[in-house]
Amino acid sequence: LSAYHLDFIYVIEFSEGYRNISATEFVERELMDKLAPKKIITGFNFRFGKGREGDISLLRKLSSKYDYAIQQVTPVKCLGYQVSTSLIKNFLAYGRMILARQMLGEGLSYKVDMTGGEAVQVKGRDYTITTADIDTAGNIALPMSGCYFAKTILDGQEHYALVNIAKDRQVNVLLPQEVVVSKNIVVEPICLIRPEMED
Repeated sequence: LSAYHLDFIYVIEFSEGYRNISATEFVERELMDKLAPKKIITGFNFRFGKGREGDISLLRKLSSKYDYAIQQVTPVKCLGYQVSTSLIKNFLAYGRMILARQMLGEGLSYKVDMTGGEAVQVKGRDYTITTADIDTAGNIALPMSGCYFAKTILDGQEHYALVNIAKDRQVNVLLPQEVVVSKNIVVEPICLIRPEMED
């Protein structure tokens, strides 16, 4: 939201009493008395008020009384799907990172904090397996646990790596040994190679 340089953001505390107000009361008390909008923009499936009784038709009906314009945003489609957070979460849950990325318009990256490392050799080349934990600050949607081809960012430098994401939010990053690994890493899974193997 900060990228849009908004003058202010009005956050309503969703209490038990608040959730029982009617749709008309919401328009009168929250919109007109407190904000006095000149224009209201809603989503295409927007509902409000007790029992979700309010919708775009009620807002249109009340617009002449309160003198505001109303605009409804149409659904956004991508790859033939209607874009929604639920659909994106489902794509993540099944490791469909490419589809999730298409819907979001960019990759989904995670900050991870390094907890340890181990030197290994794969086909005669030296690598480091870095163990890290996904930063749990905030409620973030995680992809399906498994092994991914991923982009990593270390001190502003991009490197591609194999990354294993476990159910317990632990991450293992396989990088060539010559790549210096800093404590804080950003991991952007690109595509699922295989789901996590069960013991």
